[in-house]
Amino acid sequence: MQLALVLDSGEFEQVALTERDDGRWEFSVPQKSGKYMYVLEEGYQNGEYEVSYYFGLEISE
Repeated sequence: MQLALVLDSGEFEQVALTERDDGRWEFSVPQKSGKYMYVLEEGYQNGEYEVSYYFGLEISE
C-alpha cells in the first residue's frame, strides 16, 4: 500500500503510512491549513491488479 500527496505542481510526494496494532493505518497530515489531494494505491491478489483511491482533505484553523 502506498500513499502520495498530490502537490500543486502535479507531482506526487510519498507519505509514510504506519499500521497500528488494531490493523488500521495512519499518516501525518500537513500542519498548514488548506485543501490537499491524496492518492492511495493498494495491490490485490499478489500484485495481479492495483486499485487507486483518490480523496481530498481540508484542514482549517
